[in-house]
Amino acid sequence: MDKFTPALLKLGLKATVGKGHRGQAVKDALRQYKGVYMGAIGGAGAVLSEYVKKAEVVAYEDLGTEAIVGSRSTAFRPSSSTTVTAAISTRTG
Repeated sequence: MDKFTPALLKLGLKATVGKGHRGQAVKDALRQYKGVYMGAIGGAGAVLSEYVKKAEVVAYEDLGTEAIVGSRSTAFRPSSSTTVTAAISTRTG
């Protein structure tokens, strides 16, 4: 997803969620567009999933876990995320 992230941030994406390294272009775009990357260690998704109340694919369903997913969560700390690489669009309502 790194190759698409700067363009998505430019279009209004505010946050991405994952567990891996982000390239320099993504880091620069996050700063420029005031976005955030939320990451967690592998295996934490099972624990953190209890905070996700709703999730739905909003684009690129054929990409599976790389699809763009909108979600609603409660008590989700800024330092927490799921282990699934996803993107949260501000256009999901």
